Amino acid sequence: MGFALVALTLIASRGSGENCSDCEDAWLVQARAPSRPGPWQSPRDLATVVPPAPMPWGDVELQFLSAIPVFGKGTNYIALLHDYHHGFWDYATKHRLFCASSDGSHKAALKLWGGEIDRMKRTIAFHCPWPQEAADGNYHLIVQSEEGMQLGEIRTKQTPNLLGRHGAIACIAVAWNEPGMKPTSTRAPQWLEYSLMHGVGHFLLYTQDGMDEEFLRVYRPYLEQGLATRIHITPVKTHFEHYHAVHHSTHNWVANDCLYRAKHHARWVLPTIDWDEYLIVKEGAPARWHGPNFMANLWDQVAAEASLTHNEVHAVMLSRYQFAVSPASELDTTSTLRERKVARKLLKYVVNPDVVNSVFVHWPTSWAEGTFALKLKRGVASLNHYRLSEEEVGEGNGMVRDEALVPEVPAIANALRARFGKPWEKLMLELTPVTAANPPDDFYEDVPVDGLEFDDGFEYDDGFEFDD
Repeated sequence: MGFALVALTLIASRGSGENCSDCEDAWLVQARAPSRPGPWQSPRDLATVVPPAPMPWGDVELQFLSAIPVFGKGTNYIALLHDYHHGFWDYATKHRLFCASSDGSHKAALKLWGGEIDRMKRTIAFHCPWPQEAADGNYHLIVQSEEGMQLGEIRTKQTPNLLGRHGAIACIAVAWNEPGMKPTSTRAPQWLEYSLMHGVGHFLLYTQDGMDEEFLRVYRPYLEQGLATRIHITPVKTHFEHYHAVHHSTHNWVANDCLYRAKHHARWVLPTIDWDEYLIVKEGAPARWHGPNFMANLWDQVAAEASLTHNEVHAVMLSRYQFAVSPASELDTTSTLRERKVARKLLKYVVNPDVVNSVFVHWPTSWAEGTFALKLKRGVASLNHYRLSEEEVGEGNGMVRDEALVPEVPAIANALRARFGKPWEKLMLELTPVTAANPPDDFYEDVPVDGLEFDDGFEYDDGFEFDD
């Protein structure tokens, strides 16, 4: 295969060890009963996620985060997401867990993924085989040890028929307005409109108790117009010390929850591309890659360029250029100052949900055997990451001018006006909080970061070609 525009990551051939035909699939859902509604509700609330109580299991403790029924393509299971820890993974691979129906008519061994490769692993995905999809969307399963002892129970529920099929679904993590920073509540709608303009078909919005009320105003029109679906989560403080310190709390959990909810509803998923990261196809890309819906269509074109089929590619990796943040009154894409070189270490990506079992914020962590990750060269496509403060810009970081997304400004402003019924100047003021709500006390785990090992010395850019 020749790759003039993309680089094949050889590490991608180290898959989960499961044949793709047996790997995945998923209908959505999830809610721990009894569900606890958030501060506001919408007709497009897919699920309320309240993790079940911890379950003692031999030498470790089970702390499941989400339970998501998955049905399609002849594969039925309930995905159980769990935080990763080296000791826990070792124990789980040496001892079997079982799931059973509450009436005793069904029992099966759990399969698990997420710790197969030597790089940042943060989520384990257990799969509980399940006989059939429930008409009412309610599921009640019992977790058992290999000795037959009941360890705990999980109830999960879906709101049926909310999602259709889309070329691309984007996941929107829990967001906060941080004091002293440009308000996220004014930045998020800009990104939503840009993404809709360029091919994203649907958003999965994640909310949490205590969020700023401005986000309700941001999300309401997208929910009312069927462009988004909401999942409400209740974070828990896990005993695994790295969970909050490395993940920034719920981000990694949400990425995996969204991955499973999007299965069978999206050809491609943007699990962790944030509201300040704008995808751009550049002059170095073929003309056919520049269509208006490139955020949905580009990825299959990239696979074809590498002579691969859709299900032979588990991810397309993207570099990021860091831009200065524009003034609060201006749209993000008005900024034209960026660092000369790409931010080399922490990539973002688009994932094929049909062949991936788990993800980290910056790359997939478990995928079907024999599938590949493709890295787009910086001159073909990348992300504009609008994050540098005035102080950072003034530190002599070799800033250059880049006006590639400035022509998008009028279209974004017009789309916002059409969506919210008022010009950007007024909308910006309405979405700016008087005082920002700080994240809850348990949003970050109070543990020292010093001494954390970032998985066996793995270099973030190993296996990728950065054509400097």
